[in-house]
Amino acid sequence: MEALLVHKPFVALALAGRYPFEFAHAVGRTGDKAFRDPLCDLLQTNFGDLEFLSIYAYALGKIGASEKLESLKTLIPEARDFPDVP
Repeated sequence: MEALLVHKPFVALALAGRYPFEFAHAVGRTGDKAFRDPLCDLLQTNFGDLEFLSIYAYALGKIGASEKLESLKTLIPEARDFPDVP
């Protein structure tokens, strides 16, 4: 998926819904902020998948989407119990 993001982004975007974990991981590895919106679009359909949420949070951090990370924290009740780490 990472190679597709770099060389054939339209193919990667077409496959993102089918392979959300791989897409999120590839976005994080490339750090390409251009894929922020397609990455965020995957949250709604994959919110119940903790493995996806883990790689999604990683990718958000790698592309510098701190506001999306904060909003993700508010969506996960258990995360509200942890203090913010500087």
